[in-house]
Amino acid sequence: MNLGVKAEFHHADTIDVSKLRQLIKDTLADPSKRLIINYTRQAIGQNGAGHVSPIGAYDAETDRALVLDVAKYKYPPVWMTLADLYRAINTIDSSSNKARGIIVVTK
Repeated sequence: MNLGVKAEFHHADTIDVSKLRQLIKDTLADPSKRLIINYTRQAIGQNGAGHVSPIGAYDAETDRALVLDVAKYKYPPVWMTLADLYRAINTIDSSSNKARGIIVVTK
């Protein structure tokens, strides 16, 4: 715990799209929680590799999550299907040699 928050990391190879969807829905429904993803830009057709950004919203009708890119000068926010999002997080992070994933931050 640091700065009064707790971080719970879920490696993508330990969850599936259904679990990812539930994590996103549950976390966004709780005002004391936030979501951060570690993903590869290449999986969504962008330049670069590993990247970290928050998830700002989920649309159940289209099954898409809003990725609020922290490099907004280069990439605007993007609505990603959960299948694409899962594909982007279910890659190996070269610095840890582990699967990327999603972090639930709780205050």
